[in-house]
Amino acid sequence: MFTKSNDGYFRCKFWTKQLKIPLRKAAVERLHQLDDFRVAAEGYIFRSVHYRDANQNCLLMERVRGLPVSRILVRSGKPLASPKICGSARTVAGLAGRWLAYFHQWQTNGEVPFYDTGARAQRAIDNIEVLCRQGLSPELGKRLADYVQEASCESADRIAVTAHGDFKPSNLLIGSKEVVGVDMESYVRAHPLFDISQFVGNVMISRSGALLGTGQLSWWRTLCRSFLEEYTRIVDWDLKGLQTQVLDTILALLVDLRQRHNGTFWRLRGRPLMIRVVCELLENPIAGVQKT
Repeated sequence: MFTKSNDGYFRCKFWTKQLKIPLRKAAVERLHQLDDFRVAAEGYIFRSVHYRDANQNCLLMERVRGLPVSRILVRSGKPLASPKICGSARTVAGLAGRWLAYFHQWQTNGEVPFYDTGARAQRAIDNIEVLCRQGLSPELGKRLADYVQEASCESADRIAVTAHGDFKPSNLLIGSKEVVGVDMESYVRAHPLFDISQFVGNVMISRSGALLGTGQLSWWRTLCRSFLEEYTRIVDWDLKGLQTQVLDTILALLVDLRQRHNGTFWRLRGRPLMIRVVCELLENPIAGVQKT
């Protein structure tokens, strides 16, 4: 999808994406509304990728120059990462928070569908049951299920923003003076926690964070804090329920991780990581968010 140039950036003339699930005509038309999202602030331009052509089965996007946020974050978690690399990772995590804050404040000109959050709690319980069959202890599984059932996301009905829909570090590119969101064909109206929890969950456990990086979980938590601090500096919304939605995102990522990898990989890396991250988040809510 991207080719690496001599200057260390990823570039492509056009980014062509074949869709596994065809988009409806209305969704294709909504993609071109994204061209209107552009914010210039504090020396950066925050915008979305421009869709040059789109149909139900294929998307053609503009040439974008930049590094995926995921690549920068993973470098900072490797052994002997320099202070410069770690400082850059914190800055980039903050830029991701700023991009999302500006996008959440953006109002589209057309109708955007709402994300259905009704089945979220039940889906989390189902994922806990799957992970218990894959090595999560019954005691930890019960503790996690009790937490999910007791915690609530009451704020989910109070705020509705324009949400990316798949906001993870690999879907944001950082150039010299611009931050560009990609893979935006699933953008919806939703509570801001929908995007925030995806980013935090991916940093904590996915290919963007602890799974491939070797840094301590405390380091990935530091990056999440940089992301959240910059986000809340721009928008002052009640983020009650963040902890629950982050756990829900991580449960879904773990189930997907187990399905995509063989048993040996899961036994040696996936299962220990699952137990460490779940225990860490149960004992120490992300970014100081208190248990409800």
